Amino acid sequence: MAVSAPLDWPSEAADPGPPPGTLLRFPNEQRGRAATRVLVLNASYEPINVCTTRRAAVLILKSKAEILERSEWNLHAESFTMPRPLVIRLITYVRIPRDAHARKITRRAVFARDRWTCQYCGV
Repeated sequence: MAVSAPLDWPSEAADPGPPPGTLLRFPNEQRGRAATRVLVLNASYEPINVCTTRRAAVLILKSKAEILERSEWNLHAESFTMPRPLVIRLITYVRIPRDAHARKITRRAVFARDRWTCQYCGV
């Protein structure tokens, strides 16, 4: 005697599922929205960097930054909800070293500066 599956179980032949390699999308998925970027401003309102929403949320929760512009979406945790930041400003000023030697001095660059003439003889 053959044992058959109960009638309320879906059969595999009726629903084969998505083809292999297909990414599944869920209609209310917010993971894609939460991974967007946030502009980070210094205390003097000059742009410093672009970081992830997760990093921005950590800076806000540690009181190292404040939200200047927020999105219409919220970030949800187990015990609280906070607005998703788009632009944050650091509370303390962060000194950004400006490298004086950002452009390398090469022999070719010196010749181009001097219009391909010799500095000793002028030829």
